[in-house]
Parts: sequence; structure tokens; C-alpha cells
Amino acid sequence: MRLLDPHKMTPNLTPAHETQFLNFLQEDLAISAGAIAMALRHREKDSGPLPMILWKYGLVTLEQLDHIFDWLETVAVLEDSQDPVDPRHVRSPLVGALPQARP
Repeated sequence: MRLLDPHKMTPNLTPAHETQFLNFLQEDLAISAGAIAMALRHREKDSGPLPMILWKYGLVTLEQLDHIFDWLETVAVLEDSQDPVDPRHVRSPLVGALPQARP
């Protein structure tokens, strides 16, 4: 099993997984496109991992951050196992219980 890079706190995502990750943030966690764009701009300046920047600027809760790391961990495991399961279909039982993010 590949572990998450402790310095980035995200695996090296393929372009397809990057797109799926951004879709996951918007569709499953209800994070607005504007909030994600702001975090991406700060990521260039702060050189930090996107999940931590989202949390640092109050764009996700600790519960949502935990869910993000679960998703990233699942992607890393699936890539290592060569499993054909699409990570977009991997959902935590918490998804329905998560509060809606601020617009």
C-alpha cells in the first residue's frame, strides 16, 4: 500500500484523478467552485497541499477534511492494487451527514 506523502498530504494524482478530486469537492462536499479557485490561488503562494489550504482558510470543516483524506487514501490504495473501481463511486457513510459548505 502506498502511503500519503507526509509533506504534501496528498498522493501524486493523475490528471484524471485531479479532475475527479475537484468534482468530489464540489459534488460530495458542496464546496463552491469559487472557494476551490481561491484555495488553488493560495496554494501557488503557500506551496501547501490543497486540503490543508481549504481548511486553513475555513473553506472546509475538520469533518470534511477527514473525508477528503479518506477519499485520497482510497485513490492511493486503488492505484496500488490496480483495482478498476472508479474512486468517484467511493463514498463515505458520512457524506449525507455533512453540513453544506458555505457558498
